[in-house]
Amino acid sequence: MARLVERILVWVAGLVTVAAIVAVIVNVAPGTFSGLPWLHLNQSGNQNASAIDLAEQAMARGDIPGALKLAARAVNENRSDTAVANRAGNVALRAGDPKAAEAYYLTGERADGRYPWNYVALGQLYERQGKVELADEQLRAATVAAPDQPFVHYDLGVVEMEERLYAAALADFSAELKRSPAYKPAMIGRAEALEKVGRRGEAVALYNRAGIATKRNTARPKLNVTPVVQPSPTPIPSPLPTPKVALAKPSPSHVATKKAALHTPIALAVASPTPGPVRPPWATEPPSPEASAVAAAPISSAKPLSEVAADARSYLLDVAQDLDFTRSLPSSDPGQTTAALRFNLMDALAHKPVDIDSLLRIGTAALLSGRLTLATAAFNAASDAAPNDWRGPYFAGLTRQANGEMQLARSLFAASLARQARAETYTGLALIDLQDGNARAAAVNAHRAAEMNPSYEPGRFVAGMIDLIEADLRGAESNLAAAQALGGAPARTSYFLTELHDIVGASGVSGG
Repeated sequence: MARLVERILVWVAGLVTVAAIVAVIVNVAPGTFSGLPWLHLNQSGNQNASAIDLAEQAMARGDIPGALKLAARAVNENRSDTAVANRAGNVALRAGDPKAAEAYYLTGERADGRYPWNYVALGQLYERQGKVELADEQLRAATVAAPDQPFVHYDLGVVEMEERLYAAALADFSAELKRSPAYKPAMIGRAEALEKVGRRGEAVALYNRAGIATKRNTARPKLNVTPVVQPSPTPIPSPLPTPKVALAKPSPSHVATKKAALHTPIALAVASPTPGPVRPPWATEPPSPEASAVAAAPISSAKPLSEVAADARSYLLDVAQDLDFTRSLPSSDPGQTTAALRFNLMDALAHKPVDIDSLLRIGTAALLSGRLTLATAAFNAASDAAPNDWRGPYFAGLTRQANGEMQLARSLFAASLARQARAETYTGLALIDLQDGNARAAAVNAHRAAEMNPSYEPGRFVAGMIDLIEADLRGAESNLAAAQALGGAPARTSYFLTELHDIVGASGVSGG
């Protein structure tokens, strides 16, 4: 019996020794038995995760020191990976280390100047720190790297408003609205820029379009710092340029404009507890460089007609906010003082016969500068003094339209048509119909304008866009192509023609 117990003890001791040896081998050389999964049952499931994945996981757990160490390791191990640098910068920001975030974003920019998201993130960081000139440089570089990427022009416009570069901001907000016509923060930004450059009449119309009754209730445009992931309704960006892009420096004229600028910070949205990459509500997540290359490739499948039609409606109503969209207003000087305009109005009325053209110029100057009461007085006086002239009631209708009084505008347009049928007036009626949700009536009036004057570009453009909204592919192609050939058509006309051709090709329906 003693001998049996001795043998059992020796056997157990041998098992323990073997187990110890295996444990040493596994810990010292874990790759030795990588093909034996049973040896790894108790190890963490994160063994194959990258350092940046682990950094993000640590941040999610609230392990800030661990997240920062892993982010630094990720950048050091992937110096040429611009997407990793962007993610590491975002981790550092969430961890409260903006200096590390700045360093990582700059690393990403050096790795690949075609990738816009590091420029965007660093530009937004600088803006929040009040470094508006540095923010301008970063966001301007983003617009060079990806000129058609949604929301980079909007962010640049916000910074330019802070710099008091109002004309530049107007251009960037307008560029943003060409891509996302219904994005209200860009509408508000453009309206404020219009006010700053003296075009208050257009600003009032745009505030109304954005659903803002008074300027007093208007929130100033600001950078959105809440991450969201909704897909964008805008077209897929065009291919990014192939050469690397250095940080864009302001032009001499740009610098000269800044000279007397005072810093007036724009209020920022409150960041979420764990902010990530900054996106407006309609923006996509930043793609990896590989995904950017795929997105830049030609797209073979057509968008649904309903999606293109909705985009067309928003874009048409946006570009038509230009008070001279129909190209009917006379030349004028909106910079005149109110006292000067009133004096000129009384002087024009004192002439016998009344100087109609002077009244229309005075009214136009008042309309474009937002002095709508004075504009109404001038146009009503012209309408009364020249009962056969279509322009008085039509321009008075434009003034009511700028003030958001659509039914009064419709009545005045009808009064103008009773005097003389004009393509400009039918075009204006079509736009009011469309805004009222009556696309069928809008199509009738737009076609009247196009038939009355086939060489009138605004009429052909409006007719083509409404044809597209109404799924009349043949009419849309004919009218939009004509508008483009006539010259002066809005910037996205070629985009809608391309989408139309893709839809026609995919459906096999003849559009010609």
